[in-house]
Amino acid sequence: MVKILGCVLVLASSVLLGIYYSFRDGYRMANLSEIRKALIILKSEITFSATLPEALLSISDRLEAGVSGFFLLAGTRLTEKPSEESAVIWRECLKEGLAHSYLVNEDIECLERLGETLGGLGKTAQEDGVDMAIMYIDSKVDELRGSEAKNKKLYRSVGAAGGLLITILMI
Repeated sequence: MVKILGCVLVLASSVLLGIYYSFRDGYRMANLSEIRKALIILKSEITFSATLPEALLSISDRLEAGVSGFFLLAGTRLTEKPSEESAVIWRECLKEGLAHSYLVNEDIECLERLGETLGGLGKTAQEDGVDMAIMYIDSKVDELRGSEAKNKKLYRSVGAAGGLLITILMI
């Protein structure tokens, strides 16, 4: 009886793990889309002469909870420490504010590169940095859309097959 219960628990947990992994790409696309929206707003704020801390705080009010925390944190820290380099604060806030997001290291690195252009360079260079980040996000979202359906099936199947294999080995 205990062996059967263990097999059922292993099978159920591996199927649920497969389902979890099947949804990760969708959550990543949602995070990237929200950041894209924020970057478009940031570009317009830069164009119309808002300071970087004001722009980031303004953006945080317009976004959903997952990504807005990063912009709120960055805007607050830039306001509190105006003498510190904005790229350093941006990088720290990326690690803290987006730690629980579904972004991968490549996404974070792109945003770090954007942070190096913000605050210190002229408006044109800042706008170009934002445009580059938006182009990166667009390409990643297109790439994820193309592979999402295939990966969903793959992760669910591997989860179920892995659980079934472990269950058979337990018996």
